[in-house]
Amino acid sequence: MQTAPQLSIIVAARISASTIRACLETLERNLAAAGPGETEVIVVDGHSIDGTLDIVHSFSFPKTIVSSEVGAARAYNQGVRQARGRWIAFLNSDDEWAEGFLGAVLARLRGRKAERQAERLVLHTAVQFIDGRGRDLYRRYPAPYIGFIQKYYSVILHPNACYPAALMKRHPFPILEGNRFSDREQVWTLMREARAVRVPEAFYRYRISPHSGTVQLARQGTIRKSPVGVRLVALVGRLYVQW
Repeated sequence: MQTAPQLSIIVAARISASTIRACLETLERNLAAAGPGETEVIVVDGHSIDGTLDIVHSFSFPKTIVSSEVGAARAYNQGVRQARGRWIAFLNSDDEWAEGFLGAVLARLRGRKAERQAERLVLHTAVQFIDGRGRDLYRRYPAPYIGFIQKYYSVILHPNACYPAALMKRHPFPILEGNRFSDREQVWTLMREARAVRVPEAFYRYRISPHSGTVQLARQGTIRKSPVGVRLVALVGRLYVQW
């Protein structure tokens, strides 16, 4: 009987020919940190017509390719249904993993704490915002997590985290009107049952327009570690632990 992998990696793609090669190249390099059978890769394609799948097939690492209805939420839900791993990580087809991302995540998953609390822990990594050419725009490190603040401010951006598969299967992404991506709504739901643990040395490279609101706020200094947040953590006493 084939042993289930420790981690399922889900890549959702649709008309991604311009970015998916760089995405999968970073994934391929990161897979060197995994032991035999420790991971599986699931590529979910939303009926791309631009050569995306030709690029996917050109990579030799083992992978399962499945099709999905249009819409990011439907694609990720399809990937979660296919996943056999105990944990699930996501990689958007226009994003990348920095060197060492997977090794840092797997090091946590191999630990005793992850083993004991496999359905309650979400591993939360740092984020490196990049532009269309892959240049570094802004870095965001994991901030202290407080349960009730998660309802108003997303400290987890969905793909920069590793989730328990049982939790993901219990709470699939909601399907919103107009196929709007429901990652924030789903993170809020998950974090009512889970506890976030930082992996600050792992960087998820999130591709974003330099004109986006997130980047503009970062350049203005609005997004940064807040002393107020630190005081709230001391007051509430609910701070996730860095291993």
